[in-house]
Amino acid sequence: MPEHASHAIARYLAMVTWIGRQPQRRTTVGELAEHFGRSLRQIENDLRQLTLFRDSLPGESFELSWFEPEKGTSSAERLATPISVRSTRGLDLPPSFTDEEVATIIVGLRAIAPLLDEAEQNAIPATVMALDAMSASHAHLHENIVDMPRSEGGATLQMVREAMIAQRMMTFTYTAHNQARSERRVEPLALEQGPSGWQLHAWCHSAQSLRLFVLDRIEDLEISTEAFDPALRPLQREESSTVQVTLTKDAQWVGEAYASRILHTSPETLTIELPIWDRQWVRDLLTRVASSIVALSDAQLAGEMSEHARNVLEVWGQVTGNADGTLEL
Repeated sequence: MPEHASHAIARYLAMVTWIGRQPQRRTTVGELAEHFGRSLRQIENDLRQLTLFRDSLPGESFELSWFEPEKGTSSAERLATPISVRSTRGLDLPPSFTDEEVATIIVGLRAIAPLLDEAEQNAIPATVMALDAMSASHAHLHENIVDMPRSEGGATLQMVREAMIAQRMMTFTYTAHNQARSERRVEPLALEQGPSGWQLHAWCHSAQSLRLFVLDRIEDLEISTEAFDPALRPLQREESSTVQVTLTKDAQWVGEAYASRILHTSPETLTIELPIWDRQWVRDLLTRVASSIVALSDAQLAGEMSEHARNVLEVWGQVTGNADGTLEL
C-alpha cells in the first residue's frame, strides 16, 4: 500500500532534524536506519528523496551530503556511509522543542482530535513522531498518543459540525439538569469542550436567546434545510458584559439554562461565566440563588444585589403579615 505523502514528509523532516542534532551534524546510514527503524533499502530511498527536496520541504532549506554507493558495494560499507546536513539559510539547524513543549502540543492534539475528520486524525501520529524527534531528550513522548481520542461514536458531535459548516438550523429533544424534556429549534454557533463534555452555544428560537446545550443530553437530532446567518448572532462580548460566578452544585441549573461558559467544576462547586444581557435581569437572577453563591467577580453587581435585597426586606417589613409569615390578600 503506497505511503501517504504527509507521513513521508513528516519522516523526512524528522530525519533532517535528527541528523542536524548529532555531533558536527554528522551520522552514518546505519545509525540513521537504526534510529528510524528503516531497512537499508528503505533508508537509502529516503536519502535519495532528501537529496532532491532541499528547499522543497515545508519550513526547511538545507543541503544533505550523502554519496550513493556504487553497485556492488557491500551492505557493511553502505551502512557505514557518512551523512551530514547543513542549513543554507545561515540559521541554526534544526528547530528544537523542549520535552514540555512537545507534551503541550500532544495535549492540544488530544483535545482537538474528536473535531478532526478521519484524514486529519490519521495524520496526527506521524506529526507527533516528527515533533518527538525534535524534542530535547527524545523521550518517546509520541507513545502518549496510543489512546488519542477519536470521533467514532460521536454522531451528535459530527452532525453539529455539519450543521455549523452548512449554516443550517437544527431541531432536537433536550433533557435539562432537572430531567425536564423540551423540543428545541436552534442555530448552532460554536462548540467547546468543557468539564462536562462537549457543549454547544446556539441561538434557541424556543427561548429567543443564546443557550448552552450539553451534547450528551441531546436526542433525536435533525439538521434542517433552513439556513441561518451566524453573523446575526455574535458570540463575542466585551469583558464587561459577562460575570464570573462560583455556585454550589444545587444552583448549577443557572449555568445550564442561561448560556454560561463553564470555567471550572469540582465535586462541590461550579464556576461559570454568565452573560449580562440585561443588568437588572442578572441582578434578580443571582439574588434568587444568593445563598448558593460562593464567589462573584463583579463587586459592583454584588453591591447592587445587596441593595436590592435590603429594599425588598424593607418593603416586606412594611407589610403586615400573619404570624406564620403568610400575607393577607
